[in-house]
Amino acid sequence: MDPRSVKLADLTKKQRRWDSVIEKKCKWLDEQRKHRLETRDKSIPDIKDFFAGRSVLITGGTGFLGKAVIEKLMRSTPHINKIYVIVRPKRNQVPSQRIEALFNSDVSRLIAQPFILTAKN
Repeated sequence: MDPRSVKLADLTKKQRRWDSVIEKKCKWLDEQRKHRLETRDKSIPDIKDFFAGRSVLITGGTGFLGKAVIEKLMRSTPHINKIYVIVRPKRNQVPSQRIEALFNSDVSRLIAQPFILTAKN
């Protein structure tokens, strides 16, 4: 018998064993996810309901994560009262220029709602 065929047979057995392990793990994760959804605390509101009528203060809104948070709030919370963003001067740019760049970025193009831009230097 060719030694290469023995190694190939061993690899096939190992692959089947790993496939079985992965399949069991995926089933377990699905069960855990279903359990969490079923036992979720119903008193915790959704994001949309939580922020309805509220105002939010965001620091670092011109950064990567800040842009994502602002976009998410504007997209998924139509009844949010106001979003305040604290912006500091940086790299020879005044805050109003940084806010203008924020609203000209790709993130703001995803937002379907109109917004009002106000900046105080």
